[in-house]
Amino acid sequence: MYLVTKSSDSINTICNKNLNASSGLCFINSFEIIILSMKKITAKQVYDLWATEIECLTFFDLRGKSNYESARIPGALSKCTSELKNIIVNNNQDQLYILILDCSRKMYVYISDLILYYDNFFILRGGMESWTSKSYPTAPLAYIDVSNKSERK
Repeated sequence: MYLVTKSSDSINTICNKNLNASSGLCFINSFEIIILSMKKITAKQVYDLWATEIECLTFFDLRGKSNYESARIPGALSKCTSELKNIIVNNNQDQLYILILDCSRKMYVYISDLILYYDNFFILRGGMESWTSKSYPTAPLAYIDVSNKSERK
C-alpha cells in the first residue's frame, strides 16, 4: 500500500474510496498507482488525429496474431511485446505512437514502465474494443490464399 495525498483528480477518484477523513490522506495499492500513471488516449482522440494527421501517427498492435488479423486499425503494425523496448529506443520524436493492448496486469505494468518517460507513446484506452464499439474504420480481415499449395508448409 502507498500513502498518497489528494493532489490530482485521477488520484482523488480512488482516494474517495479509501479516504481517511481525519488526515486527508488515502491508501491505494501499487497497481492502482501504475494504472493512474499510464498514459492513455481515448478512441475519440485517436480517431480525430487519425482523420486529420495520420502521417504523424504510428500504431503498434501488441495483441495476439489472431486478434490482430480479425480486426485492426488501418495501418497498425503487429508487434510482439518483446520488440517494444527496441521500438522505444529508436523512436522518432515527430511521431505519436499508439499502443493497442490486450494483456494481463503484469504486462500493463511492464509496458507502463517502458513508456513512462516518453511523451510520444500512448495506450489506446479500452483497447481495440473501444475503437470498434464506436464503429471507427478497421482494416479488412486478413486474407489467406489456401489455393497455392506450394506456399503451405
